[in-house]
Amino acid sequence: MITIYHNNRCGKSRKACAFATENDKGYSTYEYLKEGISMEQIKEILDKGEYAVDDILRKGEAVFKEIYKGKELNEEALIQAIIKHPILLQRPIAVGSDFALILRDEESLIKFIAHS
Repeated sequence: MITIYHNNRCGKSRKACAFATENDKGYSTYEYLKEGISMEQIKEILDKGEYAVDDILRKGEAVFKEIYKGKELNEEALIQAIIKHPILLQRPIAVGSDFALILRDEESLIKFIAHS
């Protein structure tokens, strides 16, 4: 089963879910802002997507600018920031058995359909 890390207030996240539905891809949503996110979940995204923490971090969020901007933070500290402030997680992210993809544009949506 594919899990889409989803924020219903995000247009790109809603679009990714609609795209998955239209293309008959079975998925469930994980509302990480309500449920939180764990170290294990973040590491799964990083490993399966071959991402660096910077790839999945939303630096434009107010909480990032207020607390973390301009500080020298290693990957562990950035992961802890996402755990503490889940709004900092890029969205939407689809995670399957052997992949993780950030679904922010048409190209990534096409890759998603190919993977799933």
